[in-house]
Amino acid sequence: MSVAEFNVTPTVYDVLDGDNVSPVIYAEGWTARHLTTSSSNRSSLWDAGRLLPGLAENRLPAYSFLEPGYGSGLTDGVFRPQNDQHPDSDVRSGEDLIFSVYSDLRQSQSFEEHHARDRLR
Repeated sequence: MSVAEFNVTPTVYDVLDGDNVSPVIYAEGWTARHLTTSSSNRSSLWDAGRLLPGLAENRLPAYSFLEPGYGSGLTDGVFRPQNDQHPDSDVRSGEDLIFSVYSDLRQSQSFEEHHARDRLR
């Protein structure tokens, strides 16, 4: 896939921005999002380390998306492994990422509130 194929407008994020929905991409390093957005809405690209605290505090944006790390490397002096699930990577790191997010989601206040509402229906 070429970089030109990523240059589609409007993107889903542009549409969400236009509808006043706060989209946020939590990203581990480089992501295709860098190529598919205008500089005016790059503030919606946040470090992935902010996802779990936001979940625990029940403060996630209306639309949240997690981009895995597509390459290993040092970030702020901490080694971060590649944790996507593409064939060239060890998918166990991706499985660990999914399990971590799933576990924290299940323990969150937001999950409990939504689950309780569903039981009342």
